Amino acid sequence: MKIIIIAILCFIVFCDEAHSQWTKVYQSDSCHCTHFHDTPLAGMEFFGQDSGVICTSLDGITAVTLSGGFLWKGSPMQLNFSDITSPIFGRNSCFLDINHIWFCNGSTSCRTSDAGYTWFLDTNKKSFEEGNSIQCVYFLDSLNGFEGGAGYSLFRTSDGGKNWNLVYDSASSDGSVYQIKFCTPKLGLALCGEYLTYILRTTDGGINWTNDTVGGGFAPTGLSYPEPHNAWYTDGLRLYHSTDSGLNWTIVADDPLGRGGFRSSCFLDSVHGIATSGDPDTLTFGYTSDGGKTWITSTIDSEGSYETFTSFPNLNTAYVGGRDAVYKLNIQGLSVPSQSALIDAFTVYPNPVSGTANIRFTTNASSPANVTVFDILGNPVALLFDGTLEAGAHLFEWNANGVESGTYYVRLSGDGKVQTVKIVKK
Repeated sequence: MKIIIIAILCFIVFCDEAHSQWTKVYQSDSCHCTHFHDTPLAGMEFFGQDSGVICTSLDGITAVTLSGGFLWKGSPMQLNFSDITSPIFGRNSCFLDINHIWFCNGSTSCRTSDAGYTWFLDTNKKSFEEGNSIQCVYFLDSLNGFEGGAGYSLFRTSDGGKNWNLVYDSASSDGSVYQIKFCTPKLGLALCGEYLTYILRTTDGGINWTNDTVGGGFAPTGLSYPEPHNAWYTDGLRLYHSTDSGLNWTIVADDPLGRGGFRSSCFLDSVHGIATSGDPDTLTFGYTSDGGKTWITSTIDSEGSYETFTSFPNLNTAYVGGRDAVYKLNIQGLSVPSQSALIDAFTVYPNPVSGTANIRFTTNASSPANVTVFDILGNPVALLFDGTLEAGAHLFEWNANGVESGTYYVRLSGDGKVQTVKIVKK
């Protein structure tokens, strides 16, 4: 009976605490029945519209939902597992799916492959020997991953985190590696710096990295890399965008969320994104549908935190995490309609392709446009169109007989927007 009453109270809180179009779907001290106390979030990620996973610090609870946050199932408490901690500077967790999770802390890391029911401790011996404290972790799959730390040090593993090798170290004293993201198995970016922002780039799966100075004034706080021709990062106040895999960056917006500056951001494509800002008292979250130029914002006074979280699994749903609660955005229910992307409809047939691929899409306005196919490293392999596209349906054919098997991207740019779709060549 007690569990039933708690579940009913959880449902009431969910329904009563909707703020604008954001609805609370999780809170550690009232809506997750494994907890009975206030516990800060350590990390979170959502996959698709319904599945997601959250970890909390202090007690090491891992909670999984398969219902978009309506119901949660928690793992056993891990009271002595101190390596599951809230991030201090870098993004110290990686969620590959609801089962595979990593946390890093100094030169140690912990991992689970069963949604937090069992955890294993590993030590980055190379980091310990070099004296580099680890700040962030990122995995491409269950075996291949990266850790970043002081002095722009980058470490690589191919066995899930048991053993690590140093692949980059600049011996710089200006900050650490704070976040790592890959948009393909080959193309990756690492966000670094303290008073200046540096971007480390790789085009060979993280074996080799190059260092580019981007700007200065504020410490970098967020990195999003959804596709080769769209990368984003924030430096506390400003939002930056790159259309060439991090080679060049432009300022899109200057402090659009107000108080507290940017804390976390996540973009799904060239136009749709979410971001958070805040301080210990106030959490502000925003949604953009025009590439970050304008934002629809909401504020929660009770969820302020310097470390916040964002997850944007598809065009219909987005999530943000504050101090100890998670909110869900129903994008279709926004009172202010989102701006349409350049492509209203898209199909590639066949996909995977062995011969010729038929690329169909519909544009919502006439505009000068360019349609190009790129390889996995961002190099152009075929120019399909360069001119003015009239509003309506379009068909282009790409003859893939002359290219090697692998992953390619068809990119449509026009009207100040960029859309990219993946094509697989058999």
